[in-house]
Amino acid sequence: MAEKVFQKNMEFAKKHSQMYGLEIDDTMSTEEIVSKYGEESRKASGLVIDNKIIINKEVAKGSINGENVANHELLHGILKASKANITQDLV
Repeated sequence: MAEKVFQKNMEFAKKHSQMYGLEIDDTMSTEEIVSKYGEESRKASGLVIDNKIIINKEVAKGSINGENVANHELLHGILKASKANITQDLV
């Protein structure tokens, strides 16, 4: 059931990310992500770099709210793309 929810959320995020000029990449392993984005990305379920949303499926599927990581990161990407002047740290 959790895998089904995870996949549905990924589909939703991939579909809607295009509306904001964002691209979702969920193809890399943890080691590939660390190699490309640094050691600080090792435990991240997802991250937004420029117009790319990176999803670490290995980490996300092992976390409590991991089934929604794609939508969570999509929201970060949308906020970033909006260029809104947000003065508070985003989680």
